[in-house]
Amino acid sequence: MTSRGVTSCSRNGKAGIIAIALLTFVLCIFTSIPAGAQAVGATLSGTVTDASGAVISGAEITIKDVGTGVTRTLTSDSAGYYSAPNLLPASYSVTTTATGFSTNVSTGACLRVPTSASSPSTIRHSR
Repeated sequence: MTSRGVTSCSRNGKAGIIAIALLTFVLCIFTSIPAGAQAVGATLSGTVTDASGAVISGAEITIKDVGTGVTRTLTSDSAGYYSAPNLLPASYSVTTTATGFSTNVSTGACLRVPTSASSPSTIRHSR
């Protein structure tokens, strides 16, 4: 009877070790997968307004990587807001244009990852 108990205990011990090893393996796999919310780049955002502070919807914003010349073009929403996520670390210029307004160019937006930077833009009525 004693040897039966030892044999039974030995089987449970092996099963327990296998279960722990499998659980450890599964945890290692899932903790090595990056979460969807992790930042992979920098974000540049802002609000386009006129000289009086009124928001300008439908303005075209062109964000240009000064080093490579790569551009991304956005349109401001009904609140004048724009956002460009997942930009690579670099120095950027931001050009804002809208019908009836002069063009505004901002330079020197230096982005690093992960970060968010604001580049508000004020444009004036063209003459």
